[in-house]
Amino acid sequence: MKLKQKLLTGILFLFGLLLLTGGAGITALLQMKTRAQAVLEDNYESLEYCHAMLAALDSLSVNEEKFALSFEKQLIMQEKNITETGEAENTAALRQAFEGFKTSSLHDSSALMQIRGQIAHILTINMNAIEAKNARALETAGKAFDFIALLSTIIFLLAFTFIFNFPEYIIGPVRHLREGIREIMQKITAIGCRWKVAMKWVNWRMPSTSWPPGSTNTNTAM
Repeated sequence: MKLKQKLLTGILFLFGLLLLTGGAGITALLQMKTRAQAVLEDNYESLEYCHAMLAALDSLSVNEEKFALSFEKQLIMQEKNITETGEAENTAALRQAFEGFKTSSLHDSSALMQIRGQIAHILTINMNAIEAKNARALETAGKAFDFIALLSTIIFLLAFTFIFNFPEYIIGPVRHLREGIREIMQKITAIGCRWKVAMKWVNWRMPSTSWPPGSTNTNTAM
């Protein structure tokens, strides 16, 4: 594998670890967001409708016509927002009590108590649902935190190992090449030294000759 390919592989590996950690964190946040939205969109709206109906009951003595219109509007919205077990039965009972209250005296205390009682049941159902969903959301957040912490630890160990081993993985072949070149140069130097020694030995063994041919050695003549 070429050096460029090794560097690219290392960068992609670290990038993949980063994406894995980020993806796990984003997934956990989306799960918690979904659970929070479920609480706000369903149960919180039921609480608002119930409190609005109680406020309408409190305004009964001030404006009876406005009370009926406001209470009817909030009750219709509550009937369209049935999400929890038992909520449908209590909402139906509330509708029945309200219809009976309209046909009777508007100051019938027993009918008012029945309406308030059904509203209280609906409030209790949704409050319990909010607590249960909140507990599940906290449990999910705890599991997500533990998972991300474990994943981050694993990724840190992998990245730590990779950072220490990857340079050796790249530099190793370069070091081997340098050592190979050094050995070749040493061999060439050794061959050159042996060649010089051999040439000196040949020059020492060969008789000396005069130039040009036929000339005499002056030392011999003397």
